[in-house]
Amino acid sequence: ARIQALARGRSVELAVGFAATREWALSGALSGARYLHFASHALADAAHPESAGLALSALDREGNAIESLLRLEDLRRLRLDADLVVLSACSTRGGRTLAGEGPQSLSRGFIDAGAARVVGTLWPVRDEAATVLIESFYRHLLTERRSPAAALRSAQRELRAQARFAAPHDWAGFVLEGDWR
Repeated sequence: ARIQALARGRSVELAVGFAATREWALSGALSGARYLHFASHALADAAHPESAGLALSALDREGNAIESLLRLEDLRRLRLDADLVVLSACSTRGGRTLAGEGPQSLSRGFIDAGAARVVGTLWPVRDEAATVLIESFYRHLLTERRSPAAALRSAQRELRAQARFAAPHDWAGFVLEGDWR
């Protein structure tokens, strides 16, 4: 909702709760988006990257259990034209590195699907710090019209300047991959 407020005047589709399902994500609903933001839990497994995924709704609207994990292999099947994907979840940049291929991570899955840039995380992030950083990032990106790299750098500096978030663990784990411009 905070990001949606910063994006005033732009078309925003908000999928939360029961609407944020694996089926919805795979339906093509993401294909026309310029920006995609996932605030979720993530699973990363360096030994078995195929089991990595973003946790979406585990229940449908009727309360029935559904497959909830948007897996790395699912991401690679998507066809995206997004300028930016933001993964506000733990360890989305983590994964086994294959020679000649690079890291097999959730971030990489979105790049493989066609996203120009992905903001991901190198380690588990604290919810409070991530919320403050991401809101600052979008303010710089959408309101001040900075590049994703400049917006992330500014948000990290803002967090670092606050005593409660000064530890690198709170701000340094967010990284930008892909086209740096």
